Amino acid sequence: MNANSETSPSFQSPAESRDPVADIIAADEDLALTLPYLGAHLRARARATFALAIELRRIPRQVREPAIGDIRLQWWRERIDDLARSKPAPVGHPTLEALAKSGAVGPATKSLIFGAIDARERFLDPTPFRSTEEAFAAFEAAESCLLAVADDLDDVSRAAALSRVGLYAAVRWGASGDPARRGEILREAQARLAAAPSLPTAEGAPTSPLLFVALTKGYLSRSPERSWPLAKRMALFWAALRGRA
Repeated sequence: MNANSETSPSFQSPAESRDPVADIIAADEDLALTLPYLGAHLRARARATFALAIELRRIPRQVREPAIGDIRLQWWRERIDDLARSKPAPVGHPTLEALAKSGAVGPATKSLIFGAIDARERFLDPTPFRSTEEAFAAFEAAESCLLAVADDLDDVSRAAALSRVGLYAAVRWGASGDPARRGEILREAQARLAAAPSLPTAEGAPTSPLLFVALTKGYLSRSPERSWPLAKRMALFWAALRGRA
């Protein structure tokens, strides 16, 4: 990989895929399985927001040098700022085009997305966490862009949703390759999950696009390397049926 390929954003010709946003989301099984449960009025915005989250997660894994990652994150800051100012999205960039079309970037969501971009800088460090507390805080901040799908939450609901999203992410990714840290994270996560309020996930609820947090318990009881697609489908179906995750 050369420096140019590391710093350049991914643009795609329409001929390369009939639905490039779906291709991006397909890389994350949890988000892909969540989409079918969403009403039409939320699905377009959720697709755009999910694709953005995946794009930002990829950057630390794709670059060899933190400085290159900083350049790519800055590129995203500038493009998000452009969208917030109602400037057109770059032609051929499916995620930005989806964000523009869905209206997911605006005054109420720009700060959330900027916070997530800023938080991703920490993940450019090979050892980003010095403590379990830092891991939970970092994942909560880095995944905060997912709340851009629902900008009409009150402060209490937003804080609860952000806490659950961060908890989910920390359990899913926060301990890979570090058995000792994994044990600490799992113990803390179990305590936090027991005390956390459930999220409304009935169709039409503002937090229904966060249905995937229902998978947190599944990740708590499985090794990071284990695949569990059928159990995921069952957990999501049950959470949608109950209307709570």
